[in-house]
Amino acid sequence: MRTKQPKFPIRPPRSCIEECRRKIHVIDHFVKEETCHEAQRIYDALKCFSKNTDVNGNAILHPVTILQYKHEVDFMFSIARKTLNIIKRIYDVDKLFIESVFIARLLKDDYLPTHADNANYNRTIHRWIANHVPWRDYSGIIYMSNVEEGGELSFEYLDMNVKPCLGRLVVFPSSKEWSHGVLSVKQGVRYSCPVWFTKDPVYDMKKRIPC
Repeated sequence: MRTKQPKFPIRPPRSCIEECRRKIHVIDHFVKEETCHEAQRIYDALKCFSKNTDVNGNAILHPVTILQYKHEVDFMFSIARKTLNIIKRIYDVDKLFIESVFIARLLKDDYLPTHADNANYNRTIHRWIANHVPWRDYSGIIYMSNVEEGGELSFEYLDMNVKPCLGRLVVFPSSKEWSHGVLSVKQGVRYSCPVWFTKDPVYDMKKRIPC
């Protein structure tokens, strides 16, 4: 008889779930309403320049694809720098660098599957392995819109969901214990600005993009 395969990923031990939850921080009113509207405007106006898409086929707007639009690039980096300062204080980290930032949008019925930001779960060997960005240490998501229903950031294996609210920031470590996804958007449009940080200066985004 074949053994039933464990669900992806293996749930953390109950003893560490509460500790992991405590390292997820939610800060409301992190950015102003006008900042959120500007992020929406930038995405809608420049998404045609995107060279990448998410699993739903939606454009991912990265600064590297719009370098000719200095105001918009500076806008994205200003949000990333503000998030960087918060994360350094929350997690008591001295040296930390912006690794990546972009603006994204999810429409009705769109979702993101469960994943970790610096590792992949290998179903064949039932083990976490490094992904293509293993140097990521901390993650942040700034919600740039309200969502009427659905679209929650879901830490499924920590039994914790975070509702998207305009101006809200969510930060957490990037490793496998904080694997997460986005629940299907039922009503509304979900704009967000994900940003990642690294302790390794080699991957400082400023070395790749003037800002």
